[in-house]
Amino acid sequence: MKSNFIRLILILLFYFKPLSLFAIPFGGTNSKNWTTEVWLANVAVGELSKSEANPNIKDVLLTLPVQMLQSNIFPFGDGQSNSHLIYGKSWLARSPIVVLKREIFKNGRIKDSVIWNPSLGLSSDISTLDFGMSGKWIYFKPKTWTSWFIGTFSIEIYNIAVAAQSFPALNSSNRFPDPQKINLDFGVNGIQKIINHKWSGGYNSNPIYEPIVHGIFPIIDKNNHTQMIPTAVGGVKTWMINRSSNIRYKHLYTCFDARNLNAESQTGTPSGAGWHLIGDPAETILNTIESRSLPVAVATLYSGPTPPMGQFAFELNHIVTIKNLRPGEMFLTRRGNMHWYVNPSETPFCNEIVVHNCEPNLNNSWGINCN
Repeated sequence: MKSNFIRLILILLFYFKPLSLFAIPFGGTNSKNWTTEVWLANVAVGELSKSEANPNIKDVLLTLPVQMLQSNIFPFGDGQSNSHLIYGKSWLARSPIVVLKREIFKNGRIKDSVIWNPSLGLSSDISTLDFGMSGKWIYFKPKTWTSWFIGTFSIEIYNIAVAAQSFPALNSSNRFPDPQKINLDFGVNGIQKIINHKWSGGYNSNPIYEPIVHGIFPIIDKNNHTQMIPTAVGGVKTWMINRSSNIRYKHLYTCFDARNLNAESQTGTPSGAGWHLIGDPAETILNTIESRSLPVAVATLYSGPTPPMGQFAFELNHIVTIKNLRPGEMFLTRRGNMHWYVNPSETPFCNEIVVHNCEPNLNNSWGINCN
């Protein structure tokens, strides 16, 4: 089974762009060492890149059913706690069971396709599935099955230029986005611009460095001992300012480390941030500093009606939605949901992060002016 899945991934990796290290799978070449997170990273980045190589495609989204495990680890002292992804307690493999892909073409056409784990021996022909819809939720299953999978292509990604019309500035003198005007600094990429920047207005001039970003999770082993397992590798440099009497919201510039191939191979995990639960009202990642995309994902607990004529397959009650966050886009995750992102490049990825004061809506200026 694994050899077939690796063959599929290597075929997908063939399409990756030469600027990146995509030709080398996340987690190293030994798939026996791969975690659930690295399987997801390889499948997701592979499928996104394969589709976006087609010049006729405008956008690509992926969705898959999972189970999310929670912890009491709050590594940064804020509301974000480490999480971990599995594909069901009765599913023994670390690779995804099924992924739905939606390709949106520039002419408006939409194409949905299904990618089954090869071990199931199921057809990739979408016509072999039963489908149901309820609001944003998608129910699907092989026609011969009685249990259903769930998905959703709903993910809160917004155009920054449009959001800026309603989003307030950081304070009376600093605009939104990019209040430090990093993009006016010299440099061919984000990390060079950040390094060359002269910080002011209350930001720390020397970066705060964390060697792991939500990249560990506690697991109880068969001897009832707690083990910390890795879920991601790579650190982050942060320049930030906290909310205060004259600062409207917590704002951060962050640069995630470049891919660390040795650490990936040793741990079987991807480079980036591990899954984490958003405990603050909301957190938004803004792709304002780079000219490339960042693969991001959100995990949502299913809250719709019981699927028709059956139960959830493998008791999977969380749904992951994945998309490339393009330059000029922002990715909002609300309290109670989880998010995740990986860096597939040989250079650091820099962006902005906003922590909202209350749950965002247009009436409270995206959760900044709260009453």
